[in-house]
Amino acid sequence: MVAKDKESSKKAHILVVEDNLNQAINLRSLLEKKRYAVTLTSNSAEALESLKTFQPEVIICDTLLPGIDGFELCRTIKSDEKWNTIPVIMLTILSDPEDIIKGLECGGDHFIVKPYDEAYLLSRINYILINEKVCRQSGSNIGLQIYLAGKKHQINSTRIQILDLLFATYETALKNKRDLERSNRELREIVRSHPKLEEQFQVFEKMRQESQSQISDLELTTDGLAQSISRAIEYRTPYLTGSALKVANLACNISKELKLSKKQTQGIKMAAHVHNIGYLQVNESILNKNGILTENEQYIIQSHPGIAFNLFNKTSFPWPLADILLQHHEKWNGSGYPLGLSGDEILIEARTLTVADVMNAMSTSRPHRPAYDLDKALDHISSNSGTLYDPNVVKACEQLFKEKGYQLEKKEIQNGRQDKNTDS
Repeated sequence: MVAKDKESSKKAHILVVEDNLNQAINLRSLLEKKRYAVTLTSNSAEALESLKTFQPEVIICDTLLPGIDGFELCRTIKSDEKWNTIPVIMLTILSDPEDIIKGLECGGDHFIVKPYDEAYLLSRINYILINEKVCRQSGSNIGLQIYLAGKKHQINSTRIQILDLLFATYETALKNKRDLERSNRELREIVRSHPKLEEQFQVFEKMRQESQSQISDLELTTDGLAQSISRAIEYRTPYLTGSALKVANLACNISKELKLSKKQTQGIKMAAHVHNIGYLQVNESILNKNGILTENEQYIIQSHPGIAFNLFNKTSFPWPLADILLQHHEKWNGSGYPLGLSGDEILIEARTLTVADVMNAMSTSRPHRPAYDLDKALDHISSNSGTLYDPNVVKACEQLFKEKGYQLEKKEIQNGRQDKNTDS
């Protein structure tokens, strides 16, 4: 089955690989309403033949295909230099963490679980088209090894691909969790009205616990991917090596001192792991410059919170992740960037991340200075409490170090650029 539609007034061409005819027709109708040109194919062989005649802007591929499955089709596409820049959205009814890893192994760009929300699918397509240039500039493949369920998986995806599959993993986990919680509430109401259903409810409860275990696996996988992203960023900026993990650990401990909620602490942890993601769009010659940055270079460096915001803003998370990333260089007195926010205008999660980030930056050696000792770093945040930093966050940080003996890992870094300030 190969069906091409009219090319006039279409803004992009999408190749759909779907063996279910009804689903394929419904998807084509959805895309045509948004004025996309669509080519339908029902298996991998037809898809590969179509690619010999035209190059689409996006490929949407089911993973469960007859013959060559979607994972192998994606691997074939990504291994061919004529096609390997085409973004591939993988559609599946599967939600096991190993399926996410398989998607990464074969080079998939997005991973969406069926039945999908139509608005979300369209938003992913729009995201791909808008960020096409960013994806091309995202760098070479990283080469990561991930261990899951006792198996080693070799991942050779770009930083942007890993980030996008990170989004997909979280959204899958959140959707499953919301569905399970809603079904559980509804069933409990039924059981209360019909006591004889208690036995059936126990069966359901066992199924719910098994599904919850799968969600936990997804969340663990996502956390691992987040750390992989941070290591990929740090690979481009040697002076940041190990920083994300140290910042995450300190920020989470400060959060607990402040008695922030578990949800807020989880958001801070995620933000800490990816808070320098905006550096993906900054030239490495600037990131690793041995010398004082020019005014223009400093401006480029200071664009990274906005870049991070744009990357995360269109994706649903249980925390205000995009805003935390946007605000983590704001200062209590309004002297920070990029928005010049002050006081409580800055999210508490961002204010917490800021202090942890500065403590780590001062504890890391730079070309123009050795690492400051702990007392000097603490003196800096203390003397700027109420001016640069939230006094409550500073107090919590001081309590950790002075009363509870918290220690930052010492890691001497010999390479990197020279900053004009203490912020990383």
